[in-house]
Amino acid sequence: MAIEKYTTEAFILKQYEQGENDLVYKVWTKDFGIIFALARSIRKVNAKLRLLSKKNDFLVMTFVKGKDVWRLTGVEESKEKLFTNQYSLEVKKIIAEAIDKFVEEKKTYKKLFEKLKSILLEEEEGKENVFQIQKLKLLIYYLVLVDTGYADAQKIGAKDLEEYKTFSVHDFYTHLVLNENEVKKHVAFVLKNSML
Repeated sequence: MAIEKYTTEAFILKQYEQGENDLVYKVWTKDFGIIFALARSIRKVNAKLRLLSKKNDFLVMTFVKGKDVWRLTGVEESKEKLFTNQYSLEVKKIIAEAIDKFVEEKKTYKKLFEKLKSILLEEEEGKENVFQIQKLKLLIYYLVLVDTGYADAQKIGAKDLEEYKTFSVHDFYTHLVLNENEVKKHVAFVLKNSML
């Protein structure tokens, strides 16, 4: 019987050492939510997956689901054109931090996944991203809190939930700039009152 492999886009949230050569990755996958995956012998000098699998990265990962644990069997970079500069490293770190804090294990949030991934996409050759990191951090936290059901989608300036769903990341950012104080107060209120 063939072993079924699952390939999905994923953000690496954390990594934990296990034994001398193994790592366990906590990853947020597009298709399975947050899972823990064992990477056998990945810390060996000649391990083929070693250089590709880094904390706070966005990759296409292949897993085999075992009886008790997922096993990492393959990693490749996304075929989509992503920013590869200091900006993208900061954004991936912020996304990993927010998802690790607020998203429940095994719950999938595919639309949220796509929104956050789109922040990393290069739209035109050589175009630098104009988002300021501090504003972007607030926006990422807000989007995560709205999509997980903790925050109000209208605080950013959307007329209703339907309009919120149609916003692109650029729309969200523009509305954030216009309503930054309101969003900041709302996020602080949600965090304080929900004990997150």
